Amino acid sequence: MKFFLSLIFLVPVFISADSGSPGNDKPMPPKVIYETRFRSDASGWNPAGDCAWSDAARVPGQTGSLRIWRNTEPEADRTTKWTSPVIPAGGKAVKVSFWAADNYLMQQDFSYAAYFTIHACEQNGKIENTLKTVFTEWDNSVKSPYMWGKRTSENLVWKYYECILPAGAEFLCLEFGFRGPLVRGSCYLTDVLVTETDSAAAASGGKNKTVLLLSSPAVGGIFYTNDSFRFDALIQNLPSGHEKEAGLKISVTDFEYNVIAVQEETLPGAVPCADPAFYQSNAAKKRGLTKDNHLVKRFVLNSKEARVPGILYRIRADLVLGSETLASDTIFYAVTDYPFDLKLDPSGSFFWTRGCGMRYYDGNSCAEKTLSDQDITRKTGSVRSCELSLSYNWRELQPVYPGPVLQKKPLDPFPVQTYIPNVEQVHVARFIPEGAQIPVKEKILYAGRKGMELIDYKADAYAEFILEYIRLNRKSIDWVIPGGLERSFSHRLVPLQKQVYREAHKRFPGIQVGFTINFISLADFEKHELYKYADFLNVHMYGAGAGFPFAESVIPYKNYYRDKLKRAAPPFTMTEGALRTPPGYLNYAAGSMRGIWSLLENGFAGIYYYHQRNLHPLADPDTGDALTSDPHSSLYDNYRFLQLADRPILASELCMTPGNRHLRWNETCGGGASLFPTLSTMVYYNLIRDFDRKKFRSSKLLSNCKVFIFDDARRTVCGLAPLPGTPGNPVVVHGNTPYLHRDLFGRTTRIVPVHGKSVIQTSSYPCTLIFEGPAKELSFSVMKSSGFENAAFASGTPFECNLNLDAEFPAPSGAEAFLSGTEKRSFRFGKDLSARVTLSGLKPGTYPVRVFPGDGKTFCGILNGQVTVQHTFEAEMDPSPMPCPGLKIRLRNRGTGVVSGRAVFVNRYLTSRMRPEKMIQPFSVPPGGKTTLFFGIEKSLARPNYNEMAEVEIEPDSLPGFTLREKLHFRASPRTDREIVVDGDLSDWPLEELSPVLLERVRMLDEDKPAPDSMKSPGRFYTVWKDKTLFMAVIVKDATPQSRYQNVNLWMDDNLLFGIYPWRHREGEKFHSGFYRGHLGFHKDGTVGNYREKDVPAGGSVDVSKVRAAIRRVGDGYVYELAFPEGTLYPLVPEAGRGFRLSLTCFDACGAKNVGGFHGVLSFFGGANVNYHMDTNLWYEFIFTK
Repeated sequence: MKFFLSLIFLVPVFISADSGSPGNDKPMPPKVIYETRFRSDASGWNPAGDCAWSDAARVPGQTGSLRIWRNTEPEADRTTKWTSPVIPAGGKAVKVSFWAADNYLMQQDFSYAAYFTIHACEQNGKIENTLKTVFTEWDNSVKSPYMWGKRTSENLVWKYYECILPAGAEFLCLEFGFRGPLVRGSCYLTDVLVTETDSAAAASGGKNKTVLLLSSPAVGGIFYTNDSFRFDALIQNLPSGHEKEAGLKISVTDFEYNVIAVQEETLPGAVPCADPAFYQSNAAKKRGLTKDNHLVKRFVLNSKEARVPGILYRIRADLVLGSETLASDTIFYAVTDYPFDLKLDPSGSFFWTRGCGMRYYDGNSCAEKTLSDQDITRKTGSVRSCELSLSYNWRELQPVYPGPVLQKKPLDPFPVQTYIPNVEQVHVARFIPEGAQIPVKEKILYAGRKGMELIDYKADAYAEFILEYIRLNRKSIDWVIPGGLERSFSHRLVPLQKQVYREAHKRFPGIQVGFTINFISLADFEKHELYKYADFLNVHMYGAGAGFPFAESVIPYKNYYRDKLKRAAPPFTMTEGALRTPPGYLNYAAGSMRGIWSLLENGFAGIYYYHQRNLHPLADPDTGDALTSDPHSSLYDNYRFLQLADRPILASELCMTPGNRHLRWNETCGGGASLFPTLSTMVYYNLIRDFDRKKFRSSKLLSNCKVFIFDDARRTVCGLAPLPGTPGNPVVVHGNTPYLHRDLFGRTTRIVPVHGKSVIQTSSYPCTLIFEGPAKELSFSVMKSSGFENAAFASGTPFECNLNLDAEFPAPSGAEAFLSGTEKRSFRFGKDLSARVTLSGLKPGTYPVRVFPGDGKTFCGILNGQVTVQHTFEAEMDPSPMPCPGLKIRLRNRGTGVVSGRAVFVNRYLTSRMRPEKMIQPFSVPPGGKTTLFFGIEKSLARPNYNEMAEVEIEPDSLPGFTLREKLHFRASPRTDREIVVDGDLSDWPLEELSPVLLERVRMLDEDKPAPDSMKSPGRFYTVWKDKTLFMAVIVKDATPQSRYQNVNLWMDDNLLFGIYPWRHREGEKFHSGFYRGHLGFHKDGTVGNYREKDVPAGGSVDVSKVRAAIRRVGDGYVYELAFPEGTLYPLVPEAGRGFRLSLTCFDACGAKNVGGFHGVLSFFGGANVNYHMDTNLWYEFIFTK
């Protein structure tokens, strides 16, 4: 079919967002009551505290702003606000709007962000009452709370706010300020506009919205199988008088939206919360909950199908009144087996699991009424833990040395602890008792943190404390790591290790004493004969998506024990670590399976996988794959194992642990918020019940997956881990023993081999095979055939679907195929393993498919794939970089008729007007045709560092409309014809034609010296491409040159840290695994050091020998220049329309004597890619252009 292509760059119709749709008559703009742009002064606003007029301009040449700030402790305690002149409203309904830009160094609570309050007042300015308060949006785009910085003056991000007030107030007074002392930073205000609005809009804006919130009393949202599955629905603002007519429609699905159970509930019996303290809590006050405006309805989920252990369940409730849905809510819950016997021997268990940090338990659970019987450790089936809360308790339990060690509260006998005394890592005065401290001449700050000066201490005193603490808690401690975790080699470490090892084995038979091999050389390990004093070797270890770096951390020690000591190395343990997977719950869960299997393969006898929870509640729980960041604990985002969400637990049976009754409605550790499971929670639970205590037999690397094989006396269990970037051809399992196939989502299918063969097509995610006995004759091979062929079709049109299996595989009599989703669609393959299918009524999108070959009752395998239901009318949005900034919309009509309509872009992002402007583009696309629309952005506002999500509504006349969402940015890597020589001299670059991207944030590691708002960006980034080579250049200011190392430790001196993701990414797509991350800087001898970490994508390499790099010292700074030829950033190949993502951090070392490691200034864009939290979703995208 020949496509008709028309390219339309029309001038769009511009309409004020207040004016409605255009008609024959020009719409009347709203009447302006008050407006100010603060162009040259404060426009009559009165300051109090730390305030000033600023020339920071949202619209260059047209606006100024009002600034408020709090950067130091004294400033934090002062009243800080601006107050407007009295504004005559004349009793009319009004709309109040403004633009604000926050610039925080630290923000610990959303409610302490800058506020904009509207008061009703008298004509003389005396406040009568408060009408509305709006808090400015917290900017959580930086992610690493230890490394973020304030934006430089050119890089403020302005956001639009508005609110509608009903008629009534004769006079208004506006107030802009900070509520409390927790802020460190600034906020800016401009373009304040007050206009009349119609009463209907004001009335609708003030209407009380009906709200539904779900919760349960189960700790972590996880029920035991024998529990009563109790849920509470909090209903706010139910329409009066409809309690009897309204009801709840409840549905339960698995993670892929397959419906498992439905249930209906009526509302009689719903009552307000019985605890009066609830209404005084923040959980109730922030929602305006009172006894008069809300009810709590208890319901019990009765379905047997919705209580199978090992599956993450999604439960949704709709509050309905007749045919109308008033409100809805969705949460996760999960189920695990009834508690196991506490007498189970913990010594053979591989899994070390920390608790969830909550202070309550379910008083109606079938388990014992204690937190230790209901905490996450027990609910996941684990018997061991390694709580770091015990690590820094020396001075707390022994205030003076010598002196008694206090026993405040014995440790619970369950879970059994691996004790990690960690004072050697953080040896500061507040952790070390008087008498054990040794003064030092030169104070060194721990991690550069003020008030945390490292001091010396008596190693024998600490050893005595550790031994006494073990004695007091011997029933709870059987492994110990005396030297702690992330510490360097010191004069205390060896005597501490040796003394604890000798005495522990004398006093406590059976105890295991370990040593952390991170941050110490193998040479020192051998020199001090530490191999004689370690029953196990511990590591901290993070790995790329492809796997852990065993070759660097584990294999050298295995070889040393084998070659030098002529014996096997002791067991390894990991007390913190994880695979760095791309963002998303599915990726983290899949990475947990692959990572833990590989650890067991390498002889790890104890594993604390880096499982975390967010520390502050999310507004809504994540119920899909996408992950919502918690800016307060964003370091943990990509390791989220449990999620804390803003759902108060109303259950009266919730019991607080002793001494914590006052925390009943606390939103961090009490019932003021709910803790919910994630997919990783249940993956971990299934790993424990399937693999714990089993002996690793062997592994096999196939062309498309790796197979891990484990045994015990009862059965064989295998893990199949697909290899990224390989064809998903089916794997043939050779053997006669039937088995259960468990997928990533916990679902199981019994597989019965035919003539000694069965088939598994894993798709993208790992799976587990649980054999019904020991599988002695077991092997695996990969089919040449492709298995299930993914299909794409338009809804309602027939399509062909085929199963391709090798001829030697026993042909099944047919196969059943099931589409995941609420629609419950299925079809059957005949004996020829083909099917002609018509699926009607499906919404466009991609649907997972599971295919079960067999006779309908017994299956000889499972094949995973997907079918894509295509839109008959498709749209795709792309940012348009400079020199034509804006948004491109590409439309495609697959149907048989003309599709007409309009595209609507409400520009609330970058407009010179005081309020958003509605931009409308009509379209008409012929059958089989394509059309491109363009919404332009003013060049003066299109800064290269802009990186915000934008939306465009597509409104066809005869089809359902939909919304496009993509990051709005203007960054390009243009093609050049110039010959560029990589020598640090940029005279051969077309710099005058390029739009540099600025290092947008600056972080002073000295907390007393935050980067001033007036600071200009210290660096500029440029990029071009030619043929198949990508060029990059960075010019940075740096007045204090420092280079002290001849190896990768140059990262602690002046250097650049690059993070390059070699693909573009569209909103809603899954991220690929892997990226290129490394440091570039001068060695001590003046040579250039270029180091790349092992997080590379499948097919990529850590080898940088073909990367051309140069650094030149110029005046008060550096010029960095790089060239990446084809293959050095595999699979990236420069080509118009393609692109990459980049995170760039400049380290400017200042050489402070009292700080270990790096000290100085960090400047960056694309997220603070400095720590182990690396979120490619934050990295800046660059598009290759011609």
